[in-house]
Amino acid sequence: MRLRALVLMLPLALVGCGDDDDPVVDAGLDGALDGGEDASVDASRPDGGPTLIVRPEERAGCADRDPLRRPYFGDLHVHTRYSFDAASYDVRTGPDDAYRFAKGEPIGLPPYDAEGRPSRTLQLARPLDFAAVTDHSELIAATSICTDPSSPGYDSRTCRSYREGDATNGDFGEFFLSIGLGDPRAPTLCTLERELCATELADVWGDTIDAAERHDDR
Repeated sequence: MRLRALVLMLPLALVGCGDDDDPVVDAGLDGALDGGEDASVDASRPDGGPTLIVRPEERAGCADRDPLRRPYFGDLHVHTRYSFDAASYDVRTGPDDAYRFAKGEPIGLPPYDAEGRPSRTLQLARPLDFAAVTDHSELIAATSICTDPSSPGYDSRTCRSYREGDATNGDFGEFFLSIGLGDPRAPTLCTLERELCATELADVWGDTIDAAERHDDR
C-alpha cells in the first residue's frame, strides 16, 4: 500500500513542480483574456469545470500592456463623501477628487474653515498605477442627502441624528447597529421618502460611474 501511495503521489508532485512561467500556461491564459472567454460552467466538458476568465465587455488593451507581466501598485478600497463612515469624519471630496489624487494631484482634508476651504492637503509621492472608488452601498443615498444642505431631506430626523452623532436618538445610529448585526435596512428617511432616496441614489451612482469613465486612461 505504501508503494502504491508513493506511485500515485509522484505524478502529483511532478505537476506541482511545474514552472510558474510555463509559456504554454501563460499563452493559454493570455489567449483567454484577449479572447474574452465566458467563465460559466461548460457542461460538455468532462470535468464540468469552468472555462477561463471573462471580461464583462470588449475593451482595447492598455497601451503599455506587457505580455511578460510587471508589478503595479494601486488602491481598490477608496471611500468618498458618499460613504457614511467617511462622511462622518467630514470628508467632502468625491469620486473625481479621489481619482485626481490617485493620479498625483493634491487633495484637501478636513477640518474645513467657515468658507469650506480645507485646512490641510495631502499628495502622493508617486501616482498610483490604478485605483477604484468603492463606496459603501449601504446608506449611500441617505448619506448624500444628509450632507447636502440644499437637499429637502437635510433637516430630517435621520439626517440630524447622523450629523450630530447621537446614536441613541436617531435612525442612523440604529442602522449602524443593524450593519454590525448583519441585518442592514433602509433608514427611516428613505422609508418615508422613497422617491427622494431613489433619485439621489441614481444621481450618486451616475456620478461614480461617470468619474470612473472620465479617469480611465487605458
